[in-house]
Amino acid sequence: MESLKMNLKQLGLAQYAEALVENGFEDWATVLDITEDDLDELGFKLGHRRILQREIALQQERPTLPGDRRTPSTTPTENEAISPTTAAENLSNAPEKRTKRRYRWHPRADPNAPKRPKTAYVNFADHLRTDSQVAGMTFVDIAREVGRQWQVMHAAVKQEWENQAAAAMQSYEDQMDSYRKTKSHQDYQDYLQSFKKAPGKSARQKPKSDSPRRTCSQTDGMHPLSSPSLSTDYVLQIECRKAFENAMFELRRLKMEYNDMQPYSPHDLPPEEMCKHAIDSLVEGAGPLMHFFSLPAATRVISRAYHSRIPPNNLTVSELCVAAAAGAQLDTGRLPQQVVRKLLASTFMLLDTVDIDERSYLRVMRILLCLSTHSVLRKHLSARTFITAGLSIAEWQYPKLLQRQEPKELREDWRKVYRSLIFMECWLSSTLGYPPHDISVHIKNAVECSLFESTIDNAIQWQAVQVSIIGSDISTGISQPQELAAEHFRYFADQLDLWQVKLPPALQLSNLLSSPGSSNLGSAQERSMLLAHLLHLGAITMLYRQFLISAEGTLYASQSLTNFTTAEIYQYRQDAQFAAIQVARILEMLKSHETLTPRCWSTIYGAFTATNVLLFGAARSLRDHVVGDVDDQLSQANTCLASLHYYALSDPVSARFHSMMKPTYDALRKLQHRAYEGSRRGISLSLSLRSSIFREDGNHPTPDNNRIRINDLLESPASASPTSSNSYGDNTETRRAISEEAGGVVIHTAMLLRDPFGKMQSGQIRGFGVGDYATPPPTEMTGFWLR
Repeated sequence: MESLKMNLKQLGLAQYAEALVENGFEDWATVLDITEDDLDELGFKLGHRRILQREIALQQERPTLPGDRRTPSTTPTENEAISPTTAAENLSNAPEKRTKRRYRWHPRADPNAPKRPKTAYVNFADHLRTDSQVAGMTFVDIAREVGRQWQVMHAAVKQEWENQAAAAMQSYEDQMDSYRKTKSHQDYQDYLQSFKKAPGKSARQKPKSDSPRRTCSQTDGMHPLSSPSLSTDYVLQIECRKAFENAMFELRRLKMEYNDMQPYSPHDLPPEEMCKHAIDSLVEGAGPLMHFFSLPAATRVISRAYHSRIPPNNLTVSELCVAAAAGAQLDTGRLPQQVVRKLLASTFMLLDTVDIDERSYLRVMRILLCLSTHSVLRKHLSARTFITAGLSIAEWQYPKLLQRQEPKELREDWRKVYRSLIFMECWLSSTLGYPPHDISVHIKNAVECSLFESTIDNAIQWQAVQVSIIGSDISTGISQPQELAAEHFRYFADQLDLWQVKLPPALQLSNLLSSPGSSNLGSAQERSMLLAHLLHLGAITMLYRQFLISAEGTLYASQSLTNFTTAEIYQYRQDAQFAAIQVARILEMLKSHETLTPRCWSTIYGAFTATNVLLFGAARSLRDHVVGDVDDQLSQANTCLASLHYYALSDPVSARFHSMMKPTYDALRKLQHRAYEGSRRGISLSLSLRSSIFREDGNHPTPDNNRIRINDLLESPASASPTSSNSYGDNTETRRAISEEAGGVVIHTAMLLRDPFGKMQSGQIRGFGVGDYATPPPTEMTGFWLR
């Protein structure tokens, strides 16, 4: 062992001695058999791997004799450089007698699983190697050239590489979610379980064999395994470790974008006042909806970093930097972007070095929550990876916390952070349309409201988490390939109504909209509750949009409506339209909240969806020669577009959504003006907008009076209830031209309603004819959200 340490020290690799010994490499002779996978598992940096591998190659190329690794013609002298092993060790470790560590068997990969796609950086490297000049370089020079070009690459070009990789990763995630439901996946899980019991050749060949177990050396992790078993705690620990390793892998990948930054360290901290202000902005800006820190916890972070007698450790600096960076993202413009980049670079580089124990799990969950928030604001795919890691830690450790009877303040802090992670998972899965992870255990652990949680902040967070779970369930239900049963539709509809009815009066949307600022809620509380209502209205639109597009052809309608009564169809369509109108009113009100970041995905996606519903209704009315309330619908759509335009100044996704929908709005306005020109010539056609949009046959449906309706719960302005009758000319050519052009808009908006992110479109519709008017971008532009 001493010779191992001495040789590693000569190579400048002394820091790896302890890890090597712990994993079975107890002497230099054993190190000679190390593999690339071993080096990766032990955490060797790339440059350090090459140093060690070159030394191993040099030694193996030298002719050896029992007892001497020098050539026969050489004679040792006192001044001769010390060889990696002494003569005595060479004799005892001669090739034919050398003691090798036992091979650590690894489970075989699942041959049926989807192949994980490459990252943007790797794809770029592969592309660069197709250049003949680059292909002629050495491996090291190629790596340097790839890194150099990636760092100096223009942001827009790098974004395209990231978009391609993100699309491939999203497709991979969808495939994996489907694959997990197959028998092949279950068979592989059974194989892994048998492998854990006997990780050797016998386990690989006969998974159910009773042959003796091999001893498998422990690997580094968040918590060493002292006695491997298949207990629930052991399984949760393994799942937690895997999720955390995935998060660290993502962290290292993100770190490459910040190689040009010099990070902060325990001896070089960012300015205290700057961090204090940013963390205060995080606590205030997030409000009760997203709980990052309580005020005492935020104070402790500052105190540990700046007012402790000993220098802060890497975990404290990571926590400080990521909280300040997240706060700066919410408080847009207060900190220079270069400072935010340095804070993030510090987090990425320091978090990978921390040691985690049971006292720091909550702090790590906070860091992961901050990282996921940062990723969402940047529209980055890594958000889901960080959320999964945080939920895995919570699922493993939260029950233990309750068993230890920790103080009430700590338990409540845990529960709020836990809930925030659940909210993030459900919220993103429902708005982005990806299948969520199974959260039933998480709901049981942390969502059910405790009796002592009677504060208004807890009530608001509880309501927001509830509606996000309902939205996630709806998203999962309607995305299934098989038809969703009518009773499930009605169940989801009842859940949405029940959520609204059970709200305390102070939290009702009608009260928030009718007298803004007059309630007893603080600004952050009011903003959080408005966002919760925005999610509720979005869930209504998501559930009922099928009823809006059902009459537009089988290409768009995936749900048969034969099991629904005419009155139900009428009511669901009415609810979807009114939900969009209420979203426009909420967006208008949220503009007064200066602390709401313009990158907020809730408001961006809510504005986009509401705009789509309103433009669909207006286009359908024009197509069917009913113009009575087109002006009101277009006015409400313009309110949503104004919000998207405002957010577009800071957020590229909002800018893309605005560029998609604005040409559609302009086209419909021009069609409306042409229709009104005909009406001024005295040619009338009097039909009600409601009769056109909500009625399929000649019989006016009678709504179910026992059913709770949005327009009963929410006081809508007079203009939101279409009653007027306008007309336009019956000139055959004019009517036909307007109908055809409006019909193109109906097709486009129906497709966006059915598939807002372009997953199923595959080039079916590339635009639509609207005469000489501007045409929206191709529909595949909707599939770019995450990088």
